Amino acid sequence: MEKTAAPSPLTEEDRQIIMIVRELRSQLNINRSEVSANTVSWADQFFLRRAPPEYIRFWLGDVRLPVVLKGKLSPEEWRPILASALIYFRIITKKTVRYTGEFVILPFMLVGIVSAFTLRSFGFGLGPSQIAGLSLSLIFTTGFIGILVLGRKIGWIRLKADQEAARLVGSDQLRKSLEKVDQIVGGAASILMTLRLKPSLKQRIRNLE
Repeated sequence: MEKTAAPSPLTEEDRQIIMIVRELRSQLNINRSEVSANTVSWADQFFLRRAPPEYIRFWLGDVRLPVVLKGKLSPEEWRPILASALIYFRIITKKTVRYTGEFVILPFMLVGIVSAFTLRSFGFGLGPSQIAGLSLSLIFTTGFIGILVLGRKIGWIRLKADQEAARLVGSDQLRKSLEKVDQIVGGAASILMTLRLKPSLKQRIRNLE
């Protein structure tokens, strides 16, 4: 579950961030209906872990940012990071449904049909309950692998978003902002980075060199 700080009046930092998001939204031709920046909230936890430094969400007019970076970046250091986040949001909004079909639903259905047909046709000396159990095991294993592949595919879109953001705001500016974030968090890596389901900050920095 996501945990954010209690609502409070906008600070100067919040107002600057809202202004930057609106400017970038216009530059990227993102509809206001997709991203409307009216408030800023600072997330402390995301599910059972501390909100990672790359945690940025645009939800119902709220710009949600990691509390670990609150007060640590200047407006111009936020700009390239927010540009990358907006581009990432735009890409995954368009591709998540397609990727879910390609990497989860389609393999899930194909394995289910093929395994059920093969086991029922040939039997291999198995009883009906064993065939059903084995089919379900294959189906859920395929679904689990598909979800991991989907997660990695979506996670690594971050590099593409960084490259597009670099063209918009400058490669050096984005690289310097990411380097500062990396210094703030001390190079800490989340479990998703360890499993290579998404790039680390250092990998994102190298991607811009």
